[in-house]
Amino acid sequence: KPMGFSLLEITDSTGTILSSGHFPASRGNRISEKVALLSNEPKIIEDNVVDQKMLTLQAKAAFTIADSITFYALGGMVIDEQFLAQLSPLPNVKVLFKRNGAVLGMQNVRTISEIRDNEIIINDRKYPALQIPLAFAGETDPPVLIVILTK
Repeated sequence: KPMGFSLLEITDSTGTILSSGHFPASRGNRISEKVALLSNEPKIIEDNVVDQKMLTLQAKAAFTIADSITFYALGGMVIDEQFLAQLSPLPNVKVLFKRNGAVLGMQNVRTISEIRDNEIIINDRKYPALQIPLAFAGETDPPVLIVILTK
């Protein structure tokens, strides 16, 4: 929390959790698949957070002790309404997160079109918009950020 992360784990080189800021009871669990998926470039992954699957934006950083023992710090943010609101640069700009037809970042989205000619239709209303692809480690369609101008 002091660093602004929703998730932070320290693992040894085999992927065994030595410390977990978001779920201390996971100490000793092995997460070698997650360690292998992540890199120093942030990407979207689905992760178990206190036995609940959540979409997260995470990265990994390696560090060594005594010039020979490798550890990893893995961490990032849960992607939720609050996180998306923080990404908005101005009050009349909304940042939406779209994955498999589901949309976060805007209440009561019943219908949403694809972006065509820099416009999107949400609930029968047109908005200027652009789409930003995201790095994703998963087996489904990759998620995207959609930035819209509401005024």
